[in-house]
Amino acid sequence: MELFFRSYNTGKSKNIIILHGLYGASDNWVGIAKGISKEFSVFIPDHRNHGNSPHSNEFSYDCLVDDLNKFIENNKIENPIIIGHSMGGKVAMNYNSKHPNMINKLIIIDIAPKKYSSKAKPDFHKKVLEIISKLDLNNYKNRIELKEEIEKHVTDKRHLHLILKNIRLTDSGFEWKINIKAISTQLNNILHETFTSSLSKNTSIVETLFIKGENSDYIIESDFEKIKNIYPNVEFVIIKDSTHWLHAEQPQILINEINAFINCNQ
Repeated sequence: MELFFRSYNTGKSKNIIILHGLYGASDNWVGIAKGISKEFSVFIPDHRNHGNSPHSNEFSYDCLVDDLNKFIENNKIENPIIIGHSMGGKVAMNYNSKHPNMINKLIIIDIAPKKYSSKAKPDFHKKVLEIISKLDLNNYKNRIELKEEIEKHVTDKRHLHLILKNIRLTDSGFEWKINIKAISTQLNNILHETFTSSLSKNTSIVETLFIKGENSDYIIESDFEKIKNIYPNVEFVIIKDSTHWLHAEQPQILINEINAFINCNQ
């Protein structure tokens, strides 16, 4: 599958790839891309079933990793640093597991190499999918009407923004950017799917940075030792006053931490 992508500062010999999370898209990371090291070409693909990339009934980490591998090959991206947020972080870790000699450094943002089996995460995602599945976009004339309707069901401004960002206006009216059916069908696998066997059994020598939002529970204290067992060459950063969406809440601090890590020993 040929992914849509945005690129910045192209032509440099050093490369960075940023992978967004579930319901996200490349345009959520433009500010971060422009703010990180000027010595790198930066690429932000949209995952399948997201943003401007094609839709498919197939939606799993195997598919997402294969998409990323083809994206790297097609664009002749050598030895990239890969940054992944949430689901994108899982894709990045799985890619590194399958292609251990292909990347320069690994930056994982607010996700751990584990199954998310607690009720909190599935309930949130199922609620989002339930809300958007019931919305008939043909009933709304403009974004103001859409926003007012969604606000009846979503009180958190970050979640509201996330949903609205997934709606686009075409010549025939509003439509969803995300593939609601495929994501709904495969949601449990995306949340709970185990990693490739090599990730759980082998260690990775790649220089790795895990960044946690201070007020997020996607990475908890007991995860740190597990992460060290897989990534012994790891550093940890906790960004204060941030949740899972730290790239929106503390973008400059995130940029500073990424720059410090990617420029170290370069």
